[in-house]
Amino acid sequence: SAGGDEVMRSMEKVGDMSIMSSSGSESEQEDDSAYSLSDDNFESKIEQQQQQRDVTQVASQDTQQERKQQQLEEEHRAGEERRRLQEEAAERQRALLEQQELAAAVLIQRFVRGYLTRLDYQFHREQTVSAVIHIQRCFRGYSERMNYLDMLERYHWASVEVQRHIRGYLGRLNWQAGLAQQVSAAVLIQRCTRGYITRLQYEAERTLRLDCALCIQRFARGYLSRMRYRAELDHNRTAVQFIQRVWRGQRGRVAAEKKRDEATHIKAAKKMADEAEAQRREQEQKEKEQKEKEQKEKEQK
Repeated sequence: SAGGDEVMRSMEKVGDMSIMSSSGSESEQEDDSAYSLSDDNFESKIEQQQQQRDVTQVASQDTQQERKQQQLEEEHRAGEERRRLQEEAAERQRALLEQQELAAAVLIQRFVRGYLTRLDYQFHREQTVSAVIHIQRCFRGYSERMNYLDMLERYHWASVEVQRHIRGYLGRLNWQAGLAQQVSAAVLIQRCTRGYITRLQYEAERTLRLDCALCIQRFARGYLSRMRYRAELDHNRTAVQFIQRVWRGQRGRVAAEKKRDEATHIKAAKKMADEAEAQRREQEQKEKEQKEKEQKEKEQK
């Protein structure tokens, strides 16, 4: 550096001056054997020695300043390195926290989606089962009605056959007994047959009306039951959501209160530890002062 070159040049000058002074002193010693020193030579020698001391002092001061500058630069580089390491550690910690938060969010989403999917599947399954039951009920009703109508037709054909055979039999009897008896018998048979057929028709119409009324009542009751069930389901769902909200709020408040209590206990414990440490240091300081005082008393004695 420039300061080092100046120091070296000053030291070379001092060396030259010392060599000159040494050579002068030798010559003076040689002259002393013959002559005595004059006042001018003595003063010049004193000035040369003073200049040599000044140059040496300046060189030592420059060297000390250069060493201090090097120490400051080394401390600055060490501080920069420590700061860089701290920033890298903070960056790694921040990245780790972000990864943990992302993993927690993915886990919560997975559980929520699974829960919603199960609810949706259960709801569609209940709707499907209700529709299947309704279709089966309608088909069975239709099948029973068809069977009943077929049975009525067979009964009607059987009644007609019975009437035909009875009429033939009675006709033959009337024909044999006489025309008057035949007419009376025919009228009686017709009256009974017509009454029987009328009763059959009345029973058929009554049964059909009763079946229609039952079918209408069944559909109405099913519709009202479904509406009540949906209303109860909505009411229960609202009540469950309200209970869950109240419970989660209570649990959150309890957790927050617990965290506050823990933080308060930690601060109190830290404060007590600091007070105990301060008391211990004060006690050690007192003991040290007491020992120093005793040692001074011993030395005085």
